[in-house]
Amino acid sequence: MPYGGDTMKHFMKPLAMFAVMLMQISVASSGDDVQLGLYGHAGYNIHSASFTALPNIPCCSPGFDGGGGLGWDVGIMARLPLSNTWYADLRVGYMALSGTMTTDEARTVNLNGEAVSGTIQHSLSATLPSVRIDLLAGYRITQRFSLMFGPTFGILIGGDVEQRETLVAPSEGTFENGTRERLAANVPLPDRATFLPMATFGMSYDIPLDKKERWTLSPEIVASFNFSDITSAVSWTVQPLRGGVTLLYAMGSDEPSPVYASTMPGAVTARINAVGLERDGREIPTVVIRVEEFLGSSCKPLLPYVFFDAGSYVLPTRYVQRSPGTIGTFTENSLHQASMLDTYHQILDIVGSRMREFPASSLTLTGCISEDKVETTGTDLAQQRALVLRNYLVSAWGIDASRIVMQNRGLPAVASNVRDGDGIEENRRVEITSSDPRILDPVWTTDTIRTVTPPALRFYPSATAERGMASWTVLAEQDGRQIKQLDGNGQPPNRVDWNLQDDQAHIPRLASVVDYRLIARDVDGVNAQSDVGHIGVNLRTITKKRAERVKDKVIDRYAIIGFDFSSDKIQDGNARFIERIRQKIAIASTINIVGSTDRMGDEQLNMDLSQRRARAVAKALNSSSINVDAVGESAPVHTNDLPEGRFYNRTVTLVVETPINL
Repeated sequence: MPYGGDTMKHFMKPLAMFAVMLMQISVASSGDDVQLGLYGHAGYNIHSASFTALPNIPCCSPGFDGGGGLGWDVGIMARLPLSNTWYADLRVGYMALSGTMTTDEARTVNLNGEAVSGTIQHSLSATLPSVRIDLLAGYRITQRFSLMFGPTFGILIGGDVEQRETLVAPSEGTFENGTRERLAANVPLPDRATFLPMATFGMSYDIPLDKKERWTLSPEIVASFNFSDITSAVSWTVQPLRGGVTLLYAMGSDEPSPVYASTMPGAVTARINAVGLERDGREIPTVVIRVEEFLGSSCKPLLPYVFFDAGSYVLPTRYVQRSPGTIGTFTENSLHQASMLDTYHQILDIVGSRMREFPASSLTLTGCISEDKVETTGTDLAQQRALVLRNYLVSAWGIDASRIVMQNRGLPAVASNVRDGDGIEENRRVEITSSDPRILDPVWTTDTIRTVTPPALRFYPSATAERGMASWTVLAEQDGRQIKQLDGNGQPPNRVDWNLQDDQAHIPRLASVVDYRLIARDVDGVNAQSDVGHIGVNLRTITKKRAERVKDKVIDRYAIIGFDFSSDKIQDGNARFIERIRQKIAIASTINIVGSTDRMGDEQLNMDLSQRRARAVAKALNSSSINVDAVGESAPVHTNDLPEGRFYNRTVTLVVETPINL
């Protein structure tokens, strides 16, 4: 039956009431800014039907029951915040509902006076342009992920159908008209409906495009269920399924989102302060970052272990993996600005590149497990871990599998403390050894080195969320450009350290102020931003020093790892490394040596151990201008929350400064 005036009134009344309700709530709410933007979708139109022919269009079809076709829509939209978790979307746009239905009819046909089996295909294609109006309610399951639902109002603004019958089989022969097609027609859709009421359901995920989150791109999936036929003459409906994106801009001022008072329900607050952090752990309340550029080299030891999560042989995402088509862009000198851990996380590409360079070399991969309740003996987990590394080297770097030997065992030969959670985590690994020591040599690079005083910043973030904290972010910017981001889930820790000296890629490059702030997010997606803090920067570049004819120096940085547990003995590999350093030291060089440890064990014992290791290295260098210091576990250079971070904290660092004669 036609979708006529009485039916329209019944549909428009609740639609209008729903719109008025959403508008009233949005006016009364005090949430985020209203967003305006565009949307675009592509997808598939599902046509469902039950008829044999359209009125006044001759057709011999046994019947059409359905089909489909590609569809799309595009339009404008407004998003109105209703609360911390609810919002309303008003969308208006163009929608294409076109589709094709076909039916194959098996018939006996007369071919040159002989009865043969034949197939006639009946096809009916519809072109259905329409206007689409959506009034959707959105509910945020998380800060970014939303579910949507609500009424959609389609208005058909045109409609044409194209019909034909085609003789598919036999391959010879024609219809009575002398061709293989008949009953072709291209006419307006008879008794076309005007209004198509639908119910729409969907989901979307918000992706901020700028640091203030004013621009948002949201991939989404939308399904609409039509309650009305597209023509009053027959039973024929269309259900559009869509996937696409919305692009929204938040209107309003550029001021950061307010920090709500703690008396408000669901309030979120954020505060942050920063201090300088000396290498020995001392804090400096008033911070000015002093950055100076030097020519020099950097030497980063390569930890020959790859660690895995508990019970897993999947390579953690922090390890870099390249596709075969991109390995040609890899060079070790590109790692000069990378931090120690960022360099280590490219160990597979470093090893793969060196095995290509030294084709006579071979590799042994030894898979290990922690032998605890999660990883027990008698499984193939250790073997699978080694296999993951071998497969990457073979597939990405083209290393012949015969050059890679795989072994497996329980605990590593030199295992970490099995009674400590950190130690258990460290035993879940694959150990890498090679017939050629050059494969696992430290990574030597030469370029500009920047020294930073103080060498680290310590942030003290503080945030509250009455409904529960979801995540936090510390942002550092220079002249509006982000230079560093530190983030995490849940409640922010009491302190967050940024090791500037080891993070050469993110050291401030300008003489302008560094701005920092904390962003806190609760489980309902409500954000709060702290006041912006400021840190001054004093920058001395190589160019500036040469112009001023200031005495300069070359700075070389080295790190030594690989000490046995609780030992200060220098192993053979480190002895060769120290000898190489000693040969590069000039008479006028000044050497600063600092020993450190990770957090495992007694604090005072760790301090003593770090001092013994530093002195052992100083003795091996046998130079007259050496300053030795130790910090134990008090000033970790790398995160103690990763097994590789703890290994790299068990280190002795050397900074060799050699004057340059002008």
